[in-house]
Amino acid sequence: MHKLSDNEVAWIEFLRLLSYDQVPTPTLAAIQALRLTLTGRELKICSRDCAGG
Repeated sequence: MHKLSDNEVAWIEFLRLLSYDQVPTPTLAAIQALRLTLTGRELKICSRDCAGG
C-alpha cells in the first residue's frame, strides 16, 4: 500500500463530514461510480440493478 497524500486525506475527511461519519450501504451505482472514478474507464452507471446485463 502507498501512503496517502495530504490531498487524499483531506478528501476522506471531507466525505466523512458530508456523510456525518456514517457508512452508507453500497449500491451497484455507487460501486460503479467509484470504479469509474478510480480507473477512469467508461462504465455503464445504473440507478438500480441493471436488467438484462
